[in-house]
Amino acid sequence: SATNNGPASSSNVVLTQTLPANVSFVSADGCTASGATVTCNLGTVASGTTVSKVVNVLANIPGSSIGSSATVSSSTTDPVSGNNTSSANVTIVASADISVVIPTPVQGSTPSRNTNVTYDIRVSNLTGPSPAEAVILEVDFPNNATFPSGVPAGCSSPVQFTNNNGNLRKLVTCSVSTLNVGATSQFLITIKLPNTAIPTYRVTPRITLSTFDPNTANNTLSRVISVQ
Repeated sequence: SATNNGPASSSNVVLTQTLPANVSFVSADGCTASGATVTCNLGTVASGTTVSKVVNVLANIPGSSIGSSATVSSSTTDPVSGNNTSSANVTIVASADISVVIPTPVQGSTPSRNTNVTYDIRVSNLTGPSPAEAVILEVDFPNNATFPSGVPAGCSSPVQFTNNNGNLRKLVTCSVSTLNVGATSQFLITIKLPNTAIPTYRVTPRITLSTFDPNTANNTLSRVISVQ
């Protein structure tokens, strides 16, 4: 940000930022980049006005501390030039946008009672930008679900628990561990449906991880079928 503390307008204002070596320039509205230097031509800045620019970069070394400095200049005489440069240090945090999907059974499907249904549950780190660490998949099943084929490798045997609504449920926990960028882990869990009609039969997978996730909205979903 560049602020004109007055008393007169400032002409031909230029804001220049020097990027550290371990980041790559992505974009900045109304600015240009040449090597590690980002230049923003702000034109005339009126007295008492602040002009801000957002410079987007891609950090290449998660966990490291980086520093950057910015300088503002003008063709108008500045009686206090000591506040024309500012620096800041930040720590790069690894992040991964993890998602969970269930391709089958599809939402609203109507399988018959007392039959087997296989839940295809997939955990993905499609966009990263970092590997996802300590990824855990928890799948919440109805209490009357049985598992004729057991559970997949990496998953624990079903554990009965009481949910927040006071209902008994069964929980299967699967360790995904590290999920690299672009990778998907698939878990095929077969259950036998109860021998009774149930209009709303809900299964809910949830993901947790130790890496920062900027979008947790896709870390869980509910798959509802109707047992006929």
